[in-house]
Amino acid sequence: MKSLSVGLAIFLLVVFAGGYFTVKGEPLFSRIDSALHTDVLMDLHHGIFFFVYRGKDKIRATEEGLSTFQEAPLGFDKKKQYRRIEDASKY
Repeated sequence: MKSLSVGLAIFLLVVFAGGYFTVKGEPLFSRIDSALHTDVLMDLHHGIFFFVYRGKDKIRATEEGLSTFQEAPLGFDKKKQYRRIEDASKY
């Protein structure tokens, strides 16, 4: 049982490292997939570690929403926009 858990941990570590760390701007698994003309390794990485990318997407969406809110003109409904700004400044 101990050898199975060690083997699984090593497998997960290799899959994570191969898809997460980049070599010259591209993940290692992506480079291997392009050489083999497949998508198997990156699909495996994204399938196992989808939560890593889901968290990044949520952070990116929040940052984009905030920058859109800051750059957008206030328009006709200024009271509502000013209330949102005041509420955001309280945090």
